[in-house]
Amino acid sequence: MQWLGISAAVVLVAIAMSIALISAGVFDPRPQGKLAKSFGIDQALMVNGNQQIEWFDQAFSSRSYTIRLSANLAAGDLDTGYGLLLGNENQYVGVAVSALGYATIWQSAAAAGDISQQISILPWQTWPHVHTNQDSNEIWIDVSHGKISSVRLNREIFWQGSVPLNDHKYGIWAEGFAGPANIDFSLVELFFD
Repeated sequence: MQWLGISAAVVLVAIAMSIALISAGVFDPRPQGKLAKSFGIDQALMVNGNQQIEWFDQAFSSRSYTIRLSANLAAGDLDTGYGLLLGNENQYVGVAVSALGYATIWQSAAAAGDISQQISILPWQTWPHVHTNQDSNEIWIDVSHGKISSVRLNREIFWQGSVPLNDHKYGIWAEGFAGPANIDFSLVELFFD
């Protein structure tokens, strides 16, 4: 009987310690390196059945980093996608979410005659961790040794692999698939080794 009481106490202590560690965020994903920059971009893109891309001048000197973007649909049609681009104007990888709960990853490269060619890494698909409607979404991309190694959406792993980058600039992307919409891109965080 004494053995049973001791076992129950050990199990209760183990459960309490596990809850404390989870609550403290010990098992949460960590960006690569330390926070180097965090800034609001206060950028809004308006779309109405078209695609909008805005590139930023800053390029990363590090070949290993994490970049996180927070954005949301501010108003308009829910059938709208928005996301983060890495690379440059001619060759880039895009990660996007939709206010309807979908997500995608694609690669775009300029072909002969300046015609854009897209390769789907993950086609548009539902993902339970994408926030819908006007709720904010966080897109998190890890780059290791010049290659995208993982993508998280709202801190949950969405994709892992290896896609090389030819350049380390970033941009924002939005596209309306039905009616007009406004997308608010609010925060960018950069982490470097």
